[in-house]
Amino acid sequence: MAGTGNLAVDIASLLNSGNLVVNGAAEVTITGANAGTYAVINDGTAGFNSANDVVIKLANAALLHTGDFII
Repeated sequence: MAGTGNLAVDIASLLNSGNLVVNGAAEVTITGANAGTYAVINDGTAGFNSANDVVIKLANAALLHTGDFII
């Protein structure tokens, strides 16, 4: 998706309660403003919430896999 310059709004437009489940994680790629690939880790409420969820910018074209997480 093309970034608007507001990372929280951009991520929220991509991740909703259907694709960012409770305690889940997702990887999104944004172009333009705030370009990059980001890992988003959800809290106990489905959907993206910029106040509670974790956003990590991945460097050097890194990709995450389910085996990268320890629960």
